[in-house]
Amino acid sequence: MRTNPEVAKHKGISCLLVDMSLPGIEVRPLITITGEIEFNEIFFTDVRVPVDQTLGPVNEGWRVAMTTLAYERGTVAKLHLGLRSKVSRLLELARETPGRGGGPASADPVLRHKLARIYLEAELLKLISDRAISAELHGRAMGPEGSLAKLVWSEAEQHLTEVASDVLGPDALSGPWARDRVYSRALTIAGGTTQVNKNIVAQRVLGLPRG
Repeated sequence: MRTNPEVAKHKGISCLLVDMSLPGIEVRPLITITGEIEFNEIFFTDVRVPVDQTLGPVNEGWRVAMTTLAYERGTVAKLHLGLRSKVSRLLELARETPGRGGGPASADPVLRHKLARIYLEAELLKLISDRAISAELHGRAMGPEGSLAKLVWSEAEQHLTEVASDVLGPDALSGPWARDRVYSRALTIAGGTTQVNKNIVAQRVLGLPRG
């Protein structure tokens, strides 16, 4: 909430921890395209939050939020475990699924190139994860590599479901691969859009000027 209206933009904001059982809070679930509920609309009507529920210094809420978001983005690095597991399953399916030339789908040179790409993207995410863990062990705060991890993970998940469609054909339109194909569209939006994360990497990693 804004606690100092005299200053501009992100200054003068304070972060509060809100007890969701307080009177005046209404939660309306939002159903996603997959039929799942992961987000909500939240309405506050004359809700009063005790001042002792302030998180961090007063007027420093933006810094609190950005620190929290950096760790959220950084923790996606550990998702390389799930990504690499799905890549492994798809590679096995490519060896078992008949291709257009009579052999397995994995024999198609174009498809092999796509499979190699998603395999390497998953391995890259593991290396980013290892770097983030090493930094944490050595007492270095999560930095812009969190944005890099989120960028690689979200795009790799989308690439994976696209290649799954190439491997499985119409069979990819049902079951878990179909669900992942639809759901993956949200991954380059949630936790900071691809464009936002590219700007962070450009400015804080590559040292490029603001556009």
